[in-house]
Amino acid sequence: MKNGTIYAAYECNEHKIKVNQQEIEDHVYIKTTEFFKNLLDSNFEKLYKSHSKKQLKELIEVQRRFEKELANAEEKLFNATNRWLQKETEAKKEALLNCHKEIEIYKMKLFEIETRKQDILNIPENIQEIKEVFLKEISWELLSVKRKKELLKDLIHFIYADEFAIRIVFKHPFLESSEVLV
Repeated sequence: MKNGTIYAAYECNEHKIKVNQQEIEDHVYIKTTEFFKNLLDSNFEKLYKSHSKKQLKELIEVQRRFEKELANAEEKLFNATNRWLQKETEAKKEALLNCHKEIEIYKMKLFEIETRKQDILNIPENIQEIKEVFLKEISWELLSVKRKKELLKDLIHFIYADEFAIRIVFKHPFLESSEVLV
């Protein structure tokens, strides 16, 4: 309560510091929009192209390696199946099941690589959403608390507040985290 008015606050029990919730959220929003508008207006396109090209090249190399290993595992499964069909033993059945598990692992890894590649390719769409939703103050006010948290979680590495200042460290999509002192 401040001057007879009840207000929401963030509180650090360890340091006995209270910060007005609206005040800190307004600072976070303003500094976040400034940081990302500046990032998007500067060399974002060049950074994205060079970063995505490098990342996709690395992922494609790993994908090719896993595809070769998957083909080898499938060949081992074929051979293990033939041996088991010739003479059904528990050891051959176990070898067959192990080959099948190995194939499933490679398929899962390939699926993860494909997902990561798609995530990289979707960055421009995600940036467009940030431009259309997050960087417009009017729409920010209309967003649910849950959606605000999701967006901020994707953009902010951490926030440090004390009685003198609020320090925000943003996640940079391609470089190290960037720090802003409020």
